[in-house]
Amino acid sequence: MARGLSRQAARAQRRAKPRRECTLAFDCLAACGLRDGIERFGQFCIDLQLAAAMHGDVERGLFFRGTGSLPFGAQIRPVRDLLSYLLTGAAPAAV
Repeated sequence: MARGLSRQAARAQRRAKPRRECTLAFDCLAACGLRDGIERFGQFCIDLQLAAAMHGDVERGLFFRGTGSLPFGAQIRPVRDLLSYLLTGAAPAAV
């Protein structure tokens, strides 16, 4: 039985396609539109958009929210402020 499993594993290895490396070496998603060339997933790097949001870049950052009330009212705040608020409960200074 072990020999049969070994042959199956060897066949699977021969058929397996090597995974493409992330263009930015992050490999943050299992299936990435940019790295894997999947057009319907979008052609942008989620990590770069989230990093821009974390730094408060409203033009390039990716911002999202749920249906609940916002902790900062109508303000768009950096992800850093939100995480600090969620972890400590301390609201950041007004902008």
